[in-house]
Amino acid sequence: MAEYRRNESIRFVNPYNFIRLSNENYSIKREKSDDVHISGVIKCKLITKTPLCIPDVEKKKEDQGVKNHFIYPFFSVGKKENKEYIIPASSLRGVIRSMHETLTGSCFVTLPDEYNLTLRTTPMKPFFPGILKKDNGEWKLYKAERKPIRLHHEVKNGERVFLQNKKTYHYGDFIKYNGLEGYLYIGEPFSRKKKEGIFVKKEQIETQKEQLKKSVQGLKQTIHLFYQNESINRNLGNGWNNHLGYKGLEKALDSGCAPVWYKIENGHIYLSAAAIGRRTFETTVNDMLKKSGHNYNPCLKRSNACPSCQLFGMAKGEAMGGRVRFSDARMEKGNIKKNITLKELGSPRTGYLPFYSENGMDYDESGAMICGRKFYWHNSNAADSTEAYKESGRKTNRNATVDLFNAGSEFLFDVYFDNITPAQLKELEWAITLGKDENLCHKIGHGKPLGLGSVKIQIDKIQKRIKSSEKYEIINQDIELDDTPEGFQKEVLEQIKLACDFNAISENIAYPYVKLANNISKTDVKPNALANHQWFSSNKGRKKNDIKMQVLKPVGEEQVLYGYELVELNSRNNSQKRNPKKSNNHR
Repeated sequence: MAEYRRNESIRFVNPYNFIRLSNENYSIKREKSDDVHISGVIKCKLITKTPLCIPDVEKKKEDQGVKNHFIYPFFSVGKKENKEYIIPASSLRGVIRSMHETLTGSCFVTLPDEYNLTLRTTPMKPFFPGILKKDNGEWKLYKAERKPIRLHHEVKNGERVFLQNKKTYHYGDFIKYNGLEGYLYIGEPFSRKKKEGIFVKKEQIETQKEQLKKSVQGLKQTIHLFYQNESINRNLGNGWNNHLGYKGLEKALDSGCAPVWYKIENGHIYLSAAAIGRRTFETTVNDMLKKSGHNYNPCLKRSNACPSCQLFGMAKGEAMGGRVRFSDARMEKGNIKKNITLKELGSPRTGYLPFYSENGMDYDESGAMICGRKFYWHNSNAADSTEAYKESGRKTNRNATVDLFNAGSEFLFDVYFDNITPAQLKELEWAITLGKDENLCHKIGHGKPLGLGSVKIQIDKIQKRIKSSEKYEIINQDIELDDTPEGFQKEVLEQIKLACDFNAISENIAYPYVKLANNISKTDVKPNALANHQWFSSNKGRKKNDIKMQVLKPVGEEQVLYGYELVELNSRNNSQKRNPKKSNNHR
C-alpha cells in the first residue's frame, strides 16, 4: 500500500505568484484647459536576459512524426530573402500596460463581465443527481435517483445519443427502458466506463429563483469555457472515445429540462455536469473586486477612467482611444536557436484556492478575495542552461517545439505618445524601464513559467514635439528615472521591486510535483501516480488528519514550497495507520 507524504527536503518555488491588491486610491487626473500636454516618441532597446520565445501561431506546422505536436517558428515579417524577426507591437503594449495598471492601481481592463471562477470537486465531496426543469420561464430543481443502464449509443453531429428500437434519444429526453422511466443522462467517456444513467425525478428542492438562475448561468459558462475549450480539455474531439464538451447537456439546458448534479453548501447552490466534476462559484471576480475597497472593475465611463485607461484607452462602455502607440520591436542583433522542444506548460487553474485565493479561502466565503495580479518569477538559471525549459524526454501533444533567441539579443522599438501630461510621461517611462536598476526586468512571450522571456528595456532617447510659432520643433527630453512617479501605489511599488528582481529567487523554480520514495519502484505504480495534479490533491488533503495545506505567501515572505513523495507503507506503518494515536508521523 502506498500514500503521498510531504517531504520538506524537496524544496521549490512555484513559477508564479501575485502582486497583492492595495486599497490606496489613485488620484484621477482631470484635464484642464491650461494643462501642459506634450507629444513625441520614446526610443527603446529590449535586451534579452534569458532566451526569448515569440511563436508565430499562423505559421505552425504539425510534426510529421508526432500527432498533434506542433512546431512554431519565431515571429517574423517579410519574405524569406527579406525576413525580419520581430516582437509584435501588441505584445509590447500588453506587457507595459499591465505594468502600468499594476503600479497605478488601475482597473482589470481585460476582465470579462461577471466572470465566475470554478473548482474541480474531489471524490471526498461528490455531487448528487438532480433534474433541472423550467416551469413558466422559471427554473426548478428536483432531487433524483440515478439508475445505471447500458447504452447503445453513437456520435451524431458532435453529440452522443442513445439508440433504442430505431429511435434516437438525446441527453435529457424522457425515456422508458427495461421498466425504468426517467430522464436520459449521457456523460463523457473514460476508461472502463460501461454504463450511463436514467435520472428518476423525486421531490422538489426549495431554492431562491434568482440564485438558481445564476447557478444555471454558471453551469453554462463552465461548459463553454472549460469542457468545450480545447486548450483546457485535452480529450476534446469528434471520435468515439473523445470528449464532446457536454454538447448534449448544453442543448438540454436550452430546451428547459436537464439531468444535472447538484450540491447545496452553506446556502449556496452548485451545479455540475458530473458527480465528480467542476462547480461554479456564485461569487464572481467582479463581486470580490467591488468589495475590495477600491474600484478595480473595468472602466465604463470616460469621466472616471482609471490612469491606465486614460493613457492606453478603453474598449468597453464609453470607448476611448489611447494616447500611446507602440511599434513592432525589430531584431537588431542576436543568435536564434531552432527547433527547441519545450517542457510541458500548465494551464491556469483559478479554482485551485491555495494558490489563487487569499489564505486559500473558498471564493463564496465572506471576505474572500483573489490574490491579485499574476506575475512570473525570473529564473536566472535559464540564461545559460537549457535544463529549466528544454524537454529531455519525448515530444507529445502536450508540449511544443519552438525557435528561441539567445540571452543577450537586442530588439529596437518606438513608443509614440500624443497629448499627454508630464506626469503621465514619467509614469510611462518608469513602466517601460522599471527604473535604472538593471536587475528589474519584464517578462514577455511564451514559456514564462519555464524561465523564458526575461528582458530589460532601456530608453535610448525621448524626443518631444514642441510647437514654436508656426512650426513644430523636435527637442530631446531628459530621462529621469531616479524618482518614482507620485501616482504609483507605494505598497505595490515595493512588491514590484521584489517580484521583478532578476536575482530574487535562488531556489529551484518548478511547477509542483511528486517524487517516488526510495522504497518504491516506478514499475509498481500507475503512470498517473506521478502526475503534477497529485501534488495539488495531496496539498488540499486526502484525509481529515492531513497537515495544513501550503499556500502562496505574499511577495517579500518565504516562497519555498515542499514536494510530496509516494511512499510504500510497511507493516508497521499500516499498524500505525489503523491506530493513529500510536503514530508520531505527520502526513
